[in-house]
Amino acid sequence: MVFSSPTFLFLFLPVVFALHALVPRRYRNVLLLLASLIFYGWGEPVFVLVMVLSALANYLLALGIDRCLRQRITAAEHSWLLAVCRMAGAVAVFIICLLSLSTSAYNPFIYFRF
Repeated sequence: MVFSSPTFLFLFLPVVFALHALVPRRYRNVLLLLASLIFYGWGEPVFVLVMVLSALANYLLALGIDRCLRQRITAAEHSWLLAVCRMAGAVAVFIICLLSLSTSAYNPFIYFRF
């Protein structure tokens, strides 16, 4: 589904806006996450798994950051989080290359020169 397609403009977008207005405030983020998964799954279902894993990783990292802020952990103890954030992209590209998961829609060699 493309942003300029009639399906998006006249079906998907109005439904999501209407649901966003009707859903209680505490569930709106869940609604937007599900709408995003449907949107990306419509175009290429393979990328839904990538999006779910990314959202899960971001959620877990945010919980870790919150825990660290509550415990007043020193900057030296935050280094594991910095290392995870810094190396996550490189590890993901390495795994994609190892498993040969690149498709015609996404080729990691276009963006990363080894």
